[in-house]
Amino acid sequence: MNGTHGVCIIYNYEQNSRGTSITAKNLANILPPTTAAIHPQRSGEDFAFLRNTYVTGIILGILIVAGLGFRMYQLGAESFGEDELNKLETVQDYLQNGLSGNNGEHPFLMKGLQTASLVVADRLNSNVLSAEEAISPETALRFPVAFIGAFTTLILFLLVRELFGKSIGLASAALWAVEPMAIGFDRVAKEDSLLLFFFLLTCFFWVRSQTLAERGENFIKYVWLTGVAFAAVMATKYNPWLLATPAAYYTSYDKMASLSRWGLGGRRWLMFFGLMGVVFLVLNPTILIPQSWHEMVKFSSEGRIAHDSYEFMG
Repeated sequence: MNGTHGVCIIYNYEQNSRGTSITAKNLANILPPTTAAIHPQRSGEDFAFLRNTYVTGIILGILIVAGLGFRMYQLGAESFGEDELNKLETVQDYLQNGLSGNNGEHPFLMKGLQTASLVVADRLNSNVLSAEEAISPETALRFPVAFIGAFTTLILFLLVRELFGKSIGLASAALWAVEPMAIGFDRVAKEDSLLLFFFLLTCFFWVRSQTLAERGENFIKYVWLTGVAFAAVMATKYNPWLLATPAAYYTSYDKMASLSRWGLGGRRWLMFFGLMGVVFLVLNPTILIPQSWHEMVKFSSEGRIAHDSYEFMG
């Protein structure tokens, strides 16, 4: 709650103490329900350099390039981990035999990006680069994750700006670009970095749709983009429970009469999930292969080979 709303509360409390009758309806008109997305506490927006869109873009560009540099530096120095080797074998199987259910406990999207990365690296090694400059398989397999991890800086800025203002958004983006743990995760060929990217994108589109709806502007395209982004989440890692976050956010404010402009209705919800399902199948076609389901059942029933670390985990 910002300072203006605090003053309103004090004023109305004083008026009420003098005998003035204030009904709940009048109070709602004085203090309408708001969200951070509609009336954010725009901290630091009075800084002159933040008012210039080009300056903000330049700062963001520097952060993205710096973040990409940290993530790409000697990306292939370490050899493959166990999960990375499984991804490499799956990609090689795709290239030799076409799509299959190999490593089917994980969705296709990241492995598809890794396949494209390895193909491009192989062609560069064959036609452009010398033997000393050749791109290693480790670098090629990890590149999509490092690249998308760097651009998470941009998505984080957009989401936080929508909620709290430009200055807080830039601070958050800067921290993500150089944070050692974030960099470390983005240098490993695993799904978590892509999952975070698409989940933040989902949240940004969802909050943006509410902001536009409450301003009386056309918001529905951002609802559809939310469905597309969450389909990418599911095509990266099978975590359907993450949909509970935007659903709970919507449900909380849908109950407020003064925020009714954001209501979707049954027909639009059906279209939302239908679009999500279609995009999910496009981004994750291996879900249609029976072997993928066999691999998922084997994984969920702990039918994989035991690892020596389990001995230490008890």
